[in-house]
Amino acid sequence: MGNQDDIEQKFMNFRKKQTLFIAVSFIVNAAVVMLLCLYYNFKQRALTGALYLYDKTSAENYLDVLSKMKITQAVGRYVNEGNAAIEKIGYGSKGYSYIFLLSGEICIYIIALLTLSVVFICCMVSIRSMTAHSVIADALAVKERNVILENRLKQENEYNKKQQRKMQDFIENIAHQIKTPLAAIILNLEFMQELHMDKRMGRLVDESAGSAFRIRNFIRTLLNISRFENKKVIIAADEVIIGSIITDSINNCMNCMIHENQNDIFIVKYDDKCESAVIYADEMWLVEAIANVIGNSADYIKNIPDGKVYITAGCDERKVVIRIEDNGKGLTVKDQDDIFDRFSTTRNSASDMHVGLGLNLSRLIIEAHYGIIKAGNSEEYGGAEFTIILPRYRLKDKR
Repeated sequence: MGNQDDIEQKFMNFRKKQTLFIAVSFIVNAAVVMLLCLYYNFKQRALTGALYLYDKTSAENYLDVLSKMKITQAVGRYVNEGNAAIEKIGYGSKGYSYIFLLSGEICIYIIALLTLSVVFICCMVSIRSMTAHSVIADALAVKERNVILENRLKQENEYNKKQQRKMQDFIENIAHQIKTPLAAIILNLEFMQELHMDKRMGRLVDESAGSAFRIRNFIRTLLNISRFENKKVIIAADEVIIGSIITDSINNCMNCMIHENQNDIFIVKYDDKCESAVIYADEMWLVEAIANVIGNSADYIKNIPDGKVYITAGCDERKVVIRIEDNGKGLTVKDQDDIFDRFSTTRNSASDMHVGLGLNLSRLIIEAHYGIIKAGNSEEYGGAEFTIILPRYRLKDKR
């Protein structure tokens, strides 16, 4: 950054010098032209005065002709007459050149020519110095480095994309490898739960089964995230009712099942006619996205006395806004910034397997519906607040 600042400062200084030089050159050229004009004006006055002292009548006639003479007449008739007159007097055809040298008028032209030559030489030197100036060299060097860095950045992006695809394939392969033995473990645990065992053994089997189910859900979520990131999911645009979406989301929420009475935990409110309003969405994926958000709030109020999750839905002709709030501890500023990142951990979760995949998947699903999800804190209830905004109009299927 410092090198770039130095180059910019050099450019500024160089441009100031160039501007000053151009201004001085203009002033010098204008001064030369003005001096020549003044010289001929004074010369004309001197000739008129000399002629007046010699012959007043001729001087008056000269001034009269001079005031009425047009440029075409001067170039044509009077110049020819002047050439003839100089020859009759005896100076010959080159008489005017002789007078030009004898009167010293050539010195004026020599001075003007030298002045303009100096200005021209300075211009050429300046142009040459511009091409060889360290500022230009630095600029060209920076441009060359930028080209190299741009090419390197493209290569790094391509490499990262390939590595990401490899990582996604690796995750999918590992997940699929785990699913088969995990299914056998879950089947055996379910079989053991049906056996008559003592309380201690039964509790251990139930805990093991719960952990196995959480692992299965974890793998399923991880695979779904991988599918969305690899653009393997086609989002449908079916007509779905908002009230049904929210009800199904609560019923499908895994963390909601830990609460004995969902009617006391989840408070659902709809704006006027919003419960029966229709949106165009993929019902299966949208239910999963909202269920993950609801489950996140339910997970954090599990150990809070009188913990509740408030779900509010409002809509207009263009969009649906779903707010999911709780009366828990809320989110820190850092949590609000990265809560939708993969493997992000936020507030103290009651779940041992809470690794931040659910909200990451929710964001991918909602964005696939051209929607927005954002996190913050509820001013009304004091806990976390998640706002989901979805368009109501039909959109082209998004892959």
